[in-house]
Amino acid sequence: MGRGRSAVHEARRSPGRSGAPPRVISQGSPVSKQYLFGRLEDFAVEHQLGWVGRRDHARFWDTGKSDSATHRELWIGAASRDIGIIVLIRHHLPVGTTHKIDGNLDAERDLVVHDMQRDSLVSTVISEPGVGKTANGVTGGGSHYQTDGKVDVVVLK
Repeated sequence: MGRGRSAVHEARRSPGRSGAPPRVISQGSPVSKQYLFGRLEDFAVEHQLGWVGRRDHARFWDTGKSDSATHRELWIGAASRDIGIIVLIRHHLPVGTTHKIDGNLDAERDLVVHDMQRDSLVSTVISEPGVGKTANGVTGGGSHYQTDGKVDVVVLK
């Protein structure tokens, strides 16, 4: 993704639709544990949307690799919008809470890319087929989601 961690941070530093300033979250902050390459994200960012149950957030993992042609660092990101808080139930007992996500994963992906383009951080966006369409997916917390499965490859300036 170009200039690495500072460029990715810059890409989510703008206020976005809510007008609320983003807050950079450390690994010890309240985001669920999601692993890629056998480890937690390198960092996550969020935009609060009025209360603790509503936020846009994204996680980013440094692949440790660079593009062979451009020598730019390669990062992978994932984004979702939290729209509420739900109680997790296991064996008919409450075991904790988690955020309920907005089922339209594509809208959050599009928001992240739009914010980066609006802030003139992007030189190119390439849409790739990705994992394919999921019409009725279910998260570990029981939230339903759908996606076209596409992946946007974002080349930062």
